[in-house]
Amino acid sequence: MNVNQKIWIGFGSVLLLIGLGSTVSYLKSSEAEQSSSRLVKVDIAEFRAAKFADEEISMARLYEQKFAGTRDEKWVQQLNARTDSVKQNMLSLKAVTTNTAHAATADEIIVATDKYTALFARYHEFMVKRGLTPDTGYEGQLRTAVHAVESKVRDQGLADLTVIMLMVRRHEKDYLLRSDPKYLTEIDARITEFTKTMAELNLPADLQSDINAKWTAYADAMRKLVETEQAALKTSADLTIAGDKVEELVGKLAASSTQSIDATQALTLSTLAGGRQTVVTIGLGSGIIGAAMAVWIAFSLNSLNRSIHNATRRIDNGSGEILSASQQLSNSSQTLAQGSSEQAASLEETSASLEEISSMTRRNADSANRAKELTAQTVAAADNGTLEINQMKVAMDDIKASSDDISNIIKTIDQIAFQTNILALNAAVEAARAGEAGAGFAVVADEVRSLAQRAAQSARETAEKIENSKRKSDHGVSISQKVSISFLEIVTKAREVDSLVAEIAQASNEQSTGISQVNSSVTQIDKITQSNAAAAEESASASEELNAQATMLKSTVGDLLSVVGGSAMANATA
Repeated sequence: MNVNQKIWIGFGSVLLLIGLGSTVSYLKSSEAEQSSSRLVKVDIAEFRAAKFADEEISMARLYEQKFAGTRDEKWVQQLNARTDSVKQNMLSLKAVTTNTAHAATADEIIVATDKYTALFARYHEFMVKRGLTPDTGYEGQLRTAVHAVESKVRDQGLADLTVIMLMVRRHEKDYLLRSDPKYLTEIDARITEFTKTMAELNLPADLQSDINAKWTAYADAMRKLVETEQAALKTSADLTIAGDKVEELVGKLAASSTQSIDATQALTLSTLAGGRQTVVTIGLGSGIIGAAMAVWIAFSLNSLNRSIHNATRRIDNGSGEILSASQQLSNSSQTLAQGSSEQAASLEETSASLEEISSMTRRNADSANRAKELTAQTVAAADNGTLEINQMKVAMDDIKASSDDISNIIKTIDQIAFQTNILALNAAVEAARAGEAGAGFAVVADEVRSLAQRAAQSARETAEKIENSKRKSDHGVSISQKVSISFLEIVTKAREVDSLVAEIAQASNEQSTGISQVNSSVTQIDKITQSNAAAAEESASASEELNAQATMLKSTVGDLLSVVGGSAMANATA
């Protein structure tokens, strides 16, 4: 095997190992890229859909409570919009997921959301029948009927009937405040008493018939109101169970999506670590094989030099041409040796620079990985802040709902005080008609009227304070909503920063790997160049020796020719 073949085998082995390392690095990088792509396109998309669905169902439950407290139709539309958003997020999740369990859970959430929406629609229907305002539905019907009775009783000026009618209204208000069906029995008893008293007072028959018809309409509306409200309460309980089921399923899906993200991240990191270890192993193997081949080639060159040196010693002809050639060879060898030395020095400087760049790149990669960890912690902190803001919003909405309930109670107290004032006024009129016999009763009636007026004034003052508290609660809700939106933007931007930092870390790792490969190649070239420089120096030394031997040979041949052929022949040879 000649030197040329040995050189080809040496460089071919090194190039083969470098190609193998590049192939393994490419395969590992492709695998890591696929894992990262799944993390971004599937796992994070699933988590985002589940997270948005969780926020939407929470808002829907909040609007459910607001409608129950205020009976405002605008909350119905907003609740339906939120439930539609929950289903849309689940459809989006099904479109990207490859996890059959997640797809099945999304289907369960859609079914549970449809059930929740249907129950709320039924609850809304019952509340519409009952009456969203005091002047609509069954409540409006009974108020119309009882106001007609009040008008007719007021026209007759009968105190006994007024007292019974006020007791009916009191039982009505008691039911509206407590939703206890027992007050329906009390109302029926008072209506019966009212009818009996009318008969005892010998009121005109047509008047009694008209008033009884109004009481019948009132009692019928009251019974329907009680039945409808009880059905609404039952539906509200079922609605709460259905809403809890949706929130449970969404929470389960969000937790499972988080686990999928963690698993994909772990797989990506494991793949990158395996690829890095394989490339390092192949690089070390390339260095060892390259060094062995360099030693082998160096020994072959030394053997060649010895053969040439021995051949020159056996030259016995053409001493003049050998002398000229040896001088030229000596000059060329010195030039080659000087160039090889300079090239070796340059390669050493290049290798040192590459090593420094590799160290800086590794530090950049470590910093990028640390930044990625800090960004992930920031995202987690922002998520916790968002959850706490949502809890604060729910608490403030509960305070607002309680304020609304207290306001309604104050209004009821004001109405009772108004009715008491009317009753006291009627009593005072009757006492005035009775003359001296009713003087004491008139004093009591004045006191009752005064107490009713003070109660009404206190109720109005309390209502003003409650209204002021409601305005502040509304302002707090508005601020908490803005804070929640700001936290959501922070989470979104933090996720974007996390993605960019991950890309920087990956690019830095790949750059570090590439620089390590280049540095290894430069090291091998440096070793080969140093070997060539050593060989060139040896060749220059051999050329000098060859020149000296050629001169000596020429002189010896001249002496021999001089001895054999005489001085003339020696001069001709010279």
